[in-house]
Order: sequence, then C-alpha cells, then structure tokens
Amino acid sequence: MTESDRSYKTLIEDYKAIAQQHDDDKNDALSRIAALRSQKEDSSSALDLAWLRMDDLLQENNDLSSQLKLTKKKLESKIKHLTLERDNLLQRRDVLKERNKKLQAQNELQQYTH
Repeated sequence: MTESDRSYKTLIEDYKAIAQQHDDDKNDALSRIAALRSQKEDSSSALDLAWLRMDDLLQENNDLSSQLKLTKKKLESKIKHLTLERDNLLQRRDVLKERNKKLQAQNELQQYTH
C-alpha cells in the first residue's frame, strides 16, 4: 500500500468520524430541545430568549450542515479525480516497465551479437 493510499484511507476515515460526530451532536441537541419544549409551561422573557438562542443555534447548525455536505461533495469529487489520476499513472508505469524490459532484452541481444 503506497503512502498516498494510506493518506487517502486516513482522510476518508477522518471525514467519516467528523460527519458521525456532527450527526450525533445534532441529534443530541434536537432531543434536548424537544425535551425542553415539552416541559415548557409558562413563558417568561428569559425562557423566550433561550428559545430564540436555540433557534439561532439550530439555524447555525443547519448552515454548518450545508457547508459540511458541500465540502463532502467537493472532497468526494477530488478523491475520485485523484483515484483516476493514480490509476492512470499506475497504468503508464506498467507500460514503461514493459518497454524497459523489452529494451533491456534488445540491448542484451545486441551485446551478444556484436
């Protein structure tokens, strides 16, 4: 496994861990908000401010989630491009190895015939 393959796999694993943590945090926040809203009895100005802050945080979370999804798409596209480029380079390397073998064989043949 080449260094770029290991880096590629590490990058994917790191991305998956970040995405999972983001989902876990979002789900935890949503469940806490739902629990708080179900317990709400009397409205007060402090409670209203807290709800407004939670709504702001939810909006911020949605914005971050959108950014994360966009970054994920860009990353997947870049990974696909790099994978294709790597595969192309590996094919070219194999062709060059074969040419090298043929040239070495021709060289050896010429040395023995001269």
